[in-house]
Amino acid sequence: MMNSQNTKQNALSSVRRILVVDDSPETRYIYRRFLQRGNEHYIVEEADTVAAGLDLLRHDDYDCVLLDFCLPDGDGLDLLIALDEFGLQTPVVMITGQGSEPVAVEAMKRGAKDYLVKDCIDQGRLVAAVEYAMDEARTEREQTTYRKELEHKSVTDPLTGAYNRRYLFSQLDHELQRTGRYGTPLTVLMLDLDHFKSLNDTHGHLTGDRVLELFAGMLQHLARNTDIVARYGGEEFCVVLTNTDIDGGMSLAERVVSECRKLDVCDEKGQQLQVTCSAGVAEAVGQISSARLIEQADKALYQAKHLGRNRHEMFRALETESA
Repeated sequence: MMNSQNTKQNALSSVRRILVVDDSPETRYIYRRFLQRGNEHYIVEEADTVAAGLDLLRHDDYDCVLLDFCLPDGDGLDLLIALDEFGLQTPVVMITGQGSEPVAVEAMKRGAKDYLVKDCIDQGRLVAAVEYAMDEARTEREQTTYRKELEHKSVTDPLTGAYNRRYLFSQLDHELQRTGRYGTPLTVLMLDLDHFKSLNDTHGHLTGDRVLELFAGMLQHLARNTDIVARYGGEEFCVVLTNTDIDGGMSLAERVVSECRKLDVCDEKGQQLQVTCSAGVAEAVGQISSARLIEQADKALYQAKHLGRNRHEMFRALETESA
């Protein structure tokens, strides 16, 4: 029973849905026969206009499109442009007439994977073009996924999954520019795990790493999608709160300190550990650099630690200047 289910799933996964966009019923029939002759894995659907083809492509998934250049409501280039505008990555094989090399070149520039001259099409050429277009699209998707993975690794901390320090400063610079342009508030939290060196020395680095992972996960859970959670270094983290004033920053800091005490952490021997953190909060006021704003939040963090840890404090400019 299990083998038959696997066989059925494998068969379904090998099915290729092809959309033929051509205003001639006879031509669509010929293409269908060419594609399905000796290959039961091709499912062929049809459209006779640019609008009908685009509607099908927007609402369903296809593995390839055979697209005639001349259509009643436009040409194949119109459909290629629309696919790009809607962010659809379906591979296209353009069908052109004799002497239409400029059209074919333009189609390739617009994203078509291949082209065929209508009067020269036979079964072998048609199937080969479709298979080539699908292979090209598959390779591009794999390359895109690989690039995204590399980009993600380049901006994140490998242990905690939080953003790294380089990404933090680049994004904070961007957010401060937007704050200066539109007058929206922006607040930064600097957070530090209390007595972390002692925890590492007493319970081992594996336990310390586990604490860092849990703490970063808690921060990412409490933050909004628009906020930036970064590992600043060691046991220190930074959270950039967009469109948030000092009161909102203090509110989140209070919650982080409270939730940190609730983290369920055990060492390698199963001993329950109490983990606390301290937080400093600073709001961007006037023209201020990323480094200066983080420095202000760090001074507030130092004050929280000076007052006994396991608490949060805000940056107070007048008190700092008079100290």
